Amino acid sequence: MWYSAVGCLITLALSMLVAPLAAVAQPPAKVPRIGWLSLAAPSANLYLLDAFRQGLRELGWVEGQNIAIESRYAEEKLDRLFDLAAELVRLKVDVILVGNAFAARAAQQATTELPIVMAGVGDVVRLGLVASLARPGGNITGLSEQYTDLVLKWLELLKEAVPQASRVGVLTMSTLWSVQGTSWQALQQAAKTMRVTLQRVEVRDPSEFESAFAGMTQEHCEALMVLPHPIFFRHRTRLVALAAESQLPTIWGPFKEFVDAGGLMAYGPSLRDQFRRAAYFVDKILKGATPADLPVEQPTKFELALNRKTAQVLGRIRKIKGLLALPRPHLASAPGAGEAVPAEGGERRRDALGDSRLGKSMATQEGIGAAVCATPSRRAQSLRDLLRWRQLRRPSHRWLGEDGQARWGVGPLQVSDGGGFCGSPRPA
Repeated sequence: MWYSAVGCLITLALSMLVAPLAAVAQPPAKVPRIGWLSLAAPSANLYLLDAFRQGLRELGWVEGQNIAIESRYAEEKLDRLFDLAAELVRLKVDVILVGNAFAARAAQQATTELPIVMAGVGDVVRLGLVASLARPGGNITGLSEQYTDLVLKWLELLKEAVPQASRVGVLTMSTLWSVQGTSWQALQQAAKTMRVTLQRVEVRDPSEFESAFAGMTQEHCEALMVLPHPIFFRHRTRLVALAAESQLPTIWGPFKEFVDAGGLMAYGPSLRDQFRRAAYFVDKILKGATPADLPVEQPTKFELALNRKTAQVLGRIRKIKGLLALPRPHLASAPGAGEAVPAEGGERRRDALGDSRLGKSMATQEGIGAAVCATPSRRAQSLRDLLRWRQLRRPSHRWLGEDGQARWGVGPLQVSDGGGFCGSPRPA
């Protein structure tokens, strides 16, 4: 009996000693890693990665605590993207994040197993990155910008700003904008309807920027459209300066960052919002979802960004009434961050976005329909009342009618009074 009691005590003591050792010996919890593959330099576009981190934090992922980001930068060298993508695959990151078509292609070539999340990439179906938006298939999903309809809106806005323009330069790089592409063909057809001649100007690298603008001056181009490309985005300050020197009213595709740099106007979805939204896809994948089961999303909110100072300078020099008629930035705040209502006064007119075939196409294909109006019954009235400019139509946005009720549209108007934006300006 005594020996049995002693044996039990010894066994209990040993178990108490072994239990802490077993706890110490347990391996630490695995921290998921995200591979960020960028074409730019480390110092470029940090705000986009910050927006992605913000989206992660909102979903409970904090860098340095329960998640890590492995960043690789090609520093504008396209060939390096493939080596860097392969390096991220060897590191066995849990998901790869890309922000343009070139990085997406490099990651796609490097792996068919690791999940890839896109943000701010163009027509992903045409580029062969996914099988379809609803059913991506493979290992790629995320957010995609469809430019086929947007290019038509860019030309329409540019023509409204510069009504007398009969020859419009189109700056592009053939690596993403083929002459045989559906977007370019649709743009040519729209130009014929508007009685505009397009002067396509292709560049292969930044060393050809100056000669491209010199050529447009010699060809007597009266306005300019710049088609989206990662290289253009990286050199936006330089391109904006060249457009100013050439006195060319320019629409810079979807990127308001060009307007921040002094460019005239841009129309499209927010890149910052897309990177923030990309965190949703990463969160789903880390929790067990597969990219093939996550439909590719398209932006539903579009912004028209204007630089009033640039418009006034160009309007005075070129004597363009459309540019001189741009609104003053004394806008009253409307409910909702980043949304604005027009100041009192001005003439009402029907918004081309709702009346034109382009508007109907965009509402159907771009997912804008849900954001055009609060209810279908108010759609016609809302679209009729959206416009108060005499010379320049703008995409619809949220504002207050005379009855005090909110009118809904496809995105906010942002007016820059120089270098910065007035996203939610205070009343003057």
